[in-house]
Amino acid sequence: MPRTVVTEKTMPLILHELDKWSGKLTWNLFSDRVAKILNEESLSYHALIKYEVIKEAFTLRKKALKEVKENTGPTDATVEMLLKENEVLRAKNAQLERQVTNLQQQFIHWQANLHKMPHVDIVALDSKLNAPLPEVKRR
Repeated sequence: MPRTVVTEKTMPLILHELDKWSGKLTWNLFSDRVAKILNEESLSYHALIKYEVIKEAFTLRKKALKEVKENTGPTDATVEMLLKENEVLRAKNAQLERQVTNLQQQFIHWQANLHKMPHVDIVALDSKLNAPLPEVKRR
């Protein structure tokens, strides 16, 4: 059975690498870079493309890189560095906005399904879900 490479811990690393990508972007180049980051011998793009979050982020990043390529900017090194940092932050922001939207949709879906379930006391469920967490006692 193949080993799972994309996990909750590795997903942010993969998405960050995609956010800061510059130059030509292909699935093969990206999967090779991700393999190096995750200390894997090799990684096929099929292992990455099956995750909708990665696939969507890849498509958006490729589109953004194409738009940047069309707009030629200043040649000052400081300005270029700041523009690149700005581009990384914009990509990260777009990714986080998509994540928030997905989580909101998931919450609405759960809420609608809970209302359909018989014998579910929403008030009791709400009180248990919103109960304070137990205090952590450390040394």
